[in-house]
Formats: sequence, C-alpha cells, structure tokens
Amino acid sequence: NRAMMELYDFFTAAITETIHATIAGELPEPDQQAHAAIVDAIAANDPERAVAAVRAFMAPVLAQLERLLSQ
Repeated sequence: NRAMMELYDFFTAAITETIHATIAGELPEPDQQAHAAIVDAIAANDPERAVAAVRAFMAPVLAQLERLLSQ
C-alpha cells in the first residue's frame, strides 16, 4: 500500500541520516556505562530507574540533534 511505502521511505531516510551523523561524529555515542545502566534497571525490574537511565542515555543525543536542526 502506498501509505506504508511512504512511511517506510521516510523512516529509511531518517535512520540513514542518523547513522551518517553518528559516524561523522556529529552525534555523541553513549558509552558502555550508559547502556549498562539501562540493562541493570530492566534486570532489576525497576521501571523508574529504567526511565531515568534511558533519559540520561538519550539527553546528549537529543540535545545535539536539536542544535543541528536549528542551524
């Protein structure tokens, strides 16, 4: 269906751009500790800590994306 193809094309382009920005060093790459904090919170069945860990994980990336998009 046409709508699904357009949606697929949109997400493909967005993901491709994000990958290129990450490889080019324009986006920060969270470290192993940030990944571990998410896994540990999930393993501990602690949703509040998991949410906080994901937010901390994504904050630098989202801030940089916002800066890049505002240029």
